[in-house]
Amino acid sequence: MKKLFIAAAMLVAVSTAAVAAGTSTNSKAFKSFSTEFKDAKNVTWKTGEGYIKASFVWNDFNMETFYNEEGELIGTSRAVTLNALPVKALKTINTKYAGYTATEAIEFDSVQDGVSYYVSEVKDNERVVLKIYSSGEVTVYKKEVK
Repeated sequence: MKKLFIAAAMLVAVSTAAVAAGTSTNSKAFKSFSTEFKDAKNVTWKTGEGYIKASFVWNDFNMETFYNEEGELIGTSRAVTLNALPVKALKTINTKYAGYTATEAIEFDSVQDGVSYYVSEVKDNERVVLKIYSSGEVTVYKKEVK
């Protein structure tokens, strides 16, 4: 009974926070999220074009999970260290992007495509975002000149 009360209180608190922030949370996405990440903390919701995103802390990881407009899970992401990347990818990055500095690495677990990684590399006024497949293949996802 105590657990039910705590769960209900958390549901009200998160729903209130989402409404207060001016976002509408898809009830199917919210229910799915609440089931999958019961112990999530500091949950914030954002609705974008074609997706609903929950940002939160879970097991000491800063994470985000994405749902489509029907409330179905698209995927979940979290920040990782470069050491989490496949060895083949690390070798490619060290060779092909020598002189660049990695500023961010993210693991994205897509329901449709499985796990891939995104790494931001910066050199001078250029920023390259690399997409890394679980096989270790590295492709340029995005390139920007600042």
